[in-house]
Amino acid sequence: MSDAPRTVSGKWMILTVFGLAIAMSVGAWIYHYRQQRRPMELWGAPAAKLIAHGTEVQALRLSTSEEPASADILETITLDGQRLHVVERRDIDKARGLVHFRSGLLNANCFDWTATPSESPPTWQYALYFVDGQETATILFAPQERRLRLLETGAEISVAPISEGLETFLKEQFIPSSD
Repeated sequence: MSDAPRTVSGKWMILTVFGLAIAMSVGAWIYHYRQQRRPMELWGAPAAKLIAHGTEVQALRLSTSEEPASADILETITLDGQRLHVVERRDIDKARGLVHFRSGLLNANCFDWTATPSESPPTWQYALYFVDGQETATILFAPQERRLRLLETGAEISVAPISEGLETFLKEQFIPSSD
């Protein structure tokens, strides 16, 4: 009887590591699929694609004031009979935190799927405008009600879990730069 230790063939070790890598890849794919399935259904594939990969992103500050100074109005959006005035627009393509903001809009854990909308219409204060070529998607944000709405389809959802972070991100976009 030999006292030599048993060795594992290099071929079996490589196959084991390769099998483990495939299993982990499949697990990661399933995890991401589950995280993005419901938001993809909510926004729709075209809007979700723009949220994730739109080449241009703009932040809009909105006013619902009945009589804003006409010089302050860049454009007006009508939503369910309510006039939303765009009073400020910023290109945020390279904004710090935008990557996380985009991924949050496509992550099921960032939404409260059980919340129901209030009876009164939300006070939309901000919008995000995603563009890629001729395709556009506009997401409105009402911080007080913690709601998002896709303007093009009317899809609306509570973002209570991340509402404070979204509001902070959007407020930062409108801080005057020190250039």
